[in-house]
Amino acid sequence: MKIAVSVIFGALSVLVIAGGVFLGLRNQQHHQDFLEERRELSARVTELETQTFNWDGLPEDVARIRTELDSITDTLLLAEQALSERLGVQGPLYKSPRFAVGEPHEGGGWRVYPFTLTIEGRPAAVDSFLRDLNRDLPLTRMDQIDAVLKSSRRLKLDIKGLVRFPLQD
Repeated sequence: MKIAVSVIFGALSVLVIAGGVFLGLRNQQHHQDFLEERRELSARVTELETQTFNWDGLPEDVARIRTELDSITDTLLLAEQALSERLGVQGPLYKSPRFAVGEPHEGGGWRVYPFTLTIEGRPAAVDSFLRDLNRDLPLTRMDQIDAVLKSSRRLKLDIKGLVRFPLQD
């Protein structure tokens, strides 16, 4: 009996470790572009700092290089924040989003679709879903958002709004 329990416990431990490794590799692969951009920007910052360390040129050149260095440093910070947001997602939504689209209306060179959307999940997963929705459909206007915090780990949003697309001639 002890042997059977030890074998089952060992197998479960191996499965948990393998699952963790799989999720870690998948997450790293999914966010490789952020990591690559960060490496490139870090290398450029180091190069610029080296160039300005013993600079004997004109003060205008130093100011231009330092401005460029500050700009790259700001871009690096934004890339790190975007990476931490992506890596901070707390799992998938609890339920698949429910999306209902109404009849389109045309006017002013646009085709406008009214919609209702229901999202339910952890607050970080809901935020990530909305961020991705806004990235994929940037011309979305949310007219009404009803939020219900079902628990500290569960948020439900009912959204009514419009999404628009330019008319093609």
